[in-house]
Amino acid sequence: MGEINYLMLGPAAERKKGFLPRAAKPQIERFFWQENVVCLYLIPAVWAGGRKLTDFVRSLGGETQELWIAPELEPYFPGWKQPFPEPELAAFILQRQPFRDNLVVLSQRTQKREEDGDGAYRRTGWWQERFLEMVFTDLNRLYLVGNGWGSGTETFLDWIYEESGLAACVTDRIPDTDGRRTAVVDLCADSRIPAKKMAAGSLYLDLTSCPEKRRVMRQKRADISYISARNYLDTAFKARYNVM
Repeated sequence: MGEINYLMLGPAAERKKGFLPRAAKPQIERFFWQENVVCLYLIPAVWAGGRKLTDFVRSLGGETQELWIAPELEPYFPGWKQPFPEPELAAFILQRQPFRDNLVVLSQRTQKREEDGDGAYRRTGWWQERFLEMVFTDLNRLYLVGNGWGSGTETFLDWIYEESGLAACVTDRIPDTDGRRTAVVDLCADSRIPAKKMAAGSLYLDLTSCPEKRRVMRQKRADISYISARNYLDTAFKARYNVM
């Protein structure tokens, strides 16, 4: 069972005669969601941009505790790295999108893993195999792009072929496919993305939830459907608490 810690603004506090409520404090909600234990921190709207917000995040351990932060809080934490999802959560998010029978997975070897944190290890070896194991069913094409694939990848792909007849291709470039039938899943820590090489009309799932990737895709490839792991969680949790 996984754990998700998510920080977002709660409903705006009512103002009376121009005064802010002194008793405003975070609400903490815990619940089970899709085989995950979710700890949701609802921050008073009056804390936005203030010291109380930064102190509270610091008390939670900041990025070291794998804390997701909502889009409205990003301006107050520039450079924040969202957690990298567990393979079960990543597969769940992909499977909730319109099905595409061509799957392209981007993975790049991290040069300085000590700077990238634990997420660098999650993007290789067991993570990749567990993720692919859950999503390869019904695929027509599977492309593994980049140099970030583990040493056991070939053996694992042989197993996929024996199970389903699906012959995967390991390559160093994004293939030319029908974008309407293609999903691209990005595991790369690097903020650079080969946006120009993606097929028109593709679905792009950014599991690193990188703001720069989002900016590039929306400005340069409006024809591609963009979604990130963080944005999916944000929509799900805000719908639950009606604070959108």
